[in-house]
Amino acid sequence: MTISNKLHATKNKISERCLVAGISTLSKINFEQEKHSVSELSSLIDSAGAQVIAQVIQKRKSPHPSTYLGSGKLKEIYQEIQKSNINLLVINDSLSGTQQMVIEKMLNIKVLDRNAIILDVFASRAKSTEALLQVSLAQNEYLLPRLRGQWTHLERFSGGIGSRGPGETQLETDRRLVTKRISVLKKKIKKIHKHRDLMRNKRTKNIIPNVAIIGYTNAGKSSMMTSLCKRKPTIADRPFETLDTTTGKVWVKDNIYYSITDTVGFFSNLPLELVAAFKATIEEIVEADILLHVIDSSNNNIKYQIDSVLNAIIDLGISDKPVLNILNKSDITGSINTDEIHQYIDSKFKHNLGIIKASTINKEGIKKIHDLLKYELFSFND
Repeated sequence: MTISNKLHATKNKISERCLVAGISTLSKINFEQEKHSVSELSSLIDSAGAQVIAQVIQKRKSPHPSTYLGSGKLKEIYQEIQKSNINLLVINDSLSGTQQMVIEKMLNIKVLDRNAIILDVFASRAKSTEALLQVSLAQNEYLLPRLRGQWTHLERFSGGIGSRGPGETQLETDRRLVTKRISVLKKKIKKIHKHRDLMRNKRTKNIIPNVAIIGYTNAGKSSMMTSLCKRKPTIADRPFETLDTTTGKVWVKDNIYYSITDTVGFFSNLPLELVAAFKATIEEIVEADILLHVIDSSNNNIKYQIDSVLNAIIDLGISDKPVLNILNKSDITGSINTDEIHQYIDSKFKHNLGIIKASTINKEGIKKIHDLLKYELFSFND
């Protein structure tokens, strides 16, 4: 595929001008998926503050072991770099430290992979102490195996008092410091997890049912939680706005209520470091009695997002949990075939409690959600 320029007008001066590159196998389906994935990554890069100038998708059987992309495609990219004054290349995949170092040397610009971009966006969204610690842990665990690419000279300390003896390379120093930092962060996060476990155990002891709101990032989960209960998480129309779990109460009658928890959004190919770091959020999903799956029905890639969420809950071993599917943003729904999407959802989820068309703007479907959850959790009918 030839490079397609995507020049964007912007009011603000942006220092980083970026080219996004990915690889697709020879199948048409895979190419379309990669095309969507590259476009999705480009939107993340935009939100991180860089300007996406061009996109490249190379068709090949597998990534090159040392350069990821083929030599011919790299030459093509180099020409585009010179032509469009590009200073950042982002690969839509995970790169090894060696691959990153080799590509940077060949192109003489900064090279990042998909994981680095997602980590950067998470870092910009983190606000609470817990989220900041989790993101920092993920960043350090991501950095540790890539330190060799950061230090290619491996110079030893020399000269002066205290420098005699075997010494230590700069790489070894950084590895030791990063490893120590990871250990400290894990201890701090463990304390927070203990507190969260106590709160969760208290809910379980009191037999308080819990509903976990899940969904693809930017599907409207936080807005849905605001519509269902009094708690109001941070809401913004951008990916990964919510990194912290927020739990509120939904009163049914008298002293009977259930808890509802907003969670971090799913995303295709999330870095393993982030999945591990956000263990507390994942546990809230695993322990839930019902999963409230919020779907952005206005998104043209709705099936792709549904599949990404489904793959995530399969990986978590909770695909047998009851799922209530919400077709959110019905007030701005595009040209999707509702019947087709209903059939698609039914074929994907083993225990589908239902599909409700809803909008947090005009409150369509909110009462239906309340009623169905009351019935499923307490067998209450209005």
